[in-house]
Amino acid sequence: SRVAPDVIDDAFRRSADALAVFRRIVGNTRGAYDALGAMHGAGVIQKYIPEWAEADCHPQLDAHHMYTLDEHSLNLFRSVKRLAETAGEAMGPSAAEELVLLRNALLENRRPDILGLSMLLHDIGKIQVGGHVENTPPILARILERLPLTAEEKDTIEFLVMNHLQMSHIATRRDYRSDENVTRFARLCGTPERLALLYLFTYADMNAVGRGTLTGWKVMILQEMYVAASLFLEQGERMFHEAATSREKLAARLREYFRDSVSLGRGNDSTASGAERLAADVDGHLAGMDARYFRYTSIKDVARDIALLSRLRAPSVAGSPSPPAVVHPAFAHVVAE
Repeated sequence: SRVAPDVIDDAFRRSADALAVFRRIVGNTRGAYDALGAMHGAGVIQKYIPEWAEADCHPQLDAHHMYTLDEHSLNLFRSVKRLAETAGEAMGPSAAEELVLLRNALLENRRPDILGLSMLLHDIGKIQVGGHVENTPPILARILERLPLTAEEKDTIEFLVMNHLQMSHIATRRDYRSDENVTRFARLCGTPERLALLYLFTYADMNAVGRGTLTGWKVMILQEMYVAASLFLEQGERMFHEAATSREKLAARLREYFRDSVSLGRGNDSTASGAERLAADVDGHLAGMDARYFRYTSIKDVARDIALLSRLRAPSVAGSPSPPAVVHPAFAHVVAE
């Protein structure tokens, strides 16, 4: 039943006091989903944002969305709530590490109210027939004109709403690691703050589409995009397009990494032939990789890759289940980690 009071008129919608209360509601990371669900059921959101009435029980006729327009929009807040309350158990152990960056972005977000308003309005263009991306600007402009937000706040909401599909499209339909796409995406965001907001928004939106839509693999891709764009914005374009470190410096760091493994009692091959074999394996691996590999792969993972390839190249003995111990002993420890 609808019990929204008639006092919610145009003057109320334009009131700074009303907006202040609504900000606190949509910006409450843990409480917004339940509060907005109750307000929607009572017809309060429909009164405060009249355009939202058209979203009520509005079907989404595509192969992806499992929920009506209103439920999908509210489910973004449920995604954020679960992200704040858990360490990612629902996504499975493989996604736990990827969710750390998301949770950090959520904890460091200084504008949860702007994120909340953007999530609530992101698909408002679907209330009209046609492409919702094309329909959204005039509807969103009408809503934002009523709300007493600052020009900067309106600009950020417009940015998030109009670009809320960009990150997911690049992640799932493009080479998200290419310098061209990383550069374009980072320039689109412009600032680390907007990048973090869009990262959270994209995760929440993809997770709200339907059960199983957001997989651990997609979460990992979003994280890699976020890290790459963050590096671009932090380092600047010139430094980003240069190799993160020279191959010579990286080779030295890798040899030191493997030598540390040996010095800690994880093998002992300090002979000249052992050192030569170590250098050859490291240099050979680095020569076959481009700058993107080094930019997005940790030293530990690069070392693990080298160790695995070294063992695979080792000559096998007939009847032996594994290669003989001709690989540098430091590699054996790295593979076992």
